[in-house]
Amino acid sequence: MTTRADTNPIAVRNLQIRTEDGTVRELLIEIYAPICNQTGMPWHCRYRINGLWQRPVESESVGEDAMQCLHLCIQAVAGVMEAALAKGMISYPDGEKFDNLELCKETIASRRPQKIRSALRTDRSLAREIRKATLMISKDPVAAQRMLRTLRRRASAQGLVPQMLVCLDGELASAREAHDDAEELRLLRAIASCQPSAPNLAALGGALLRRGEGRAARTWFLRAAAVVEPGTKLERMIVSKLNRLP
Repeated sequence: MTTRADTNPIAVRNLQIRTEDGTVRELLIEIYAPICNQTGMPWHCRYRINGLWQRPVESESVGEDAMQCLHLCIQAVAGVMEAALAKGMISYPDGEKFDNLELCKETIASRRPQKIRSALRTDRSLAREIRKATLMISKDPVAAQRMLRTLRRRASAQGLVPQMLVCLDGELASAREAHDDAEELRLLRAIASCQPSAPNLAALGGALLRRGEGRAARTWFLRAAAVVEPGTKLERMIVSKLNRLP
């Protein structure tokens, strides 16, 4: 079953910020409904911050269910704002800031029942098997990829998002070792979907660019540019790529 979100945000907050040059401007924070694009895959919750930088900050958080995903999204927004405040890039002229949510002080996991002992044994066994498969990549990438794919499905069935991402990274390394370009691209898409960080989005853009898919590459580089930390080497690389694309 696929769950779709409305295009309108489910939560909005308006703030005033003062930038380093003393300018006071409006800040708009929007959080959208969590979605799950495929049964057994993680949930995603998107957010957008307008007014912090010249470009809007857009990214999303990933969780094993809608509630955790939404909670992590709120934490992510608070993290972006706190980082800008700590670096002295912004201040709050009216005293209202985005760190007064009690929800951000607790984790969803802390309110869940403890896992039974047999489940904990399964988790440890899964971690061992993932490590074993990862060690096989250089010797037999095809077999390693097959094993990691099976382990990823097992992790998905248990809702273990971190282990799923480790398996995806291992599958990607296996595809590269086997020089399977089509599989590498498919896995880069999956990783960018599960963990849409600037490096992952830019990696997908680079892979598409190497395949001659300039328009698609531009889309992913633009998404990476929206979430990359300003002034970093990665940002300069992304901007350089975008300037060369039509």
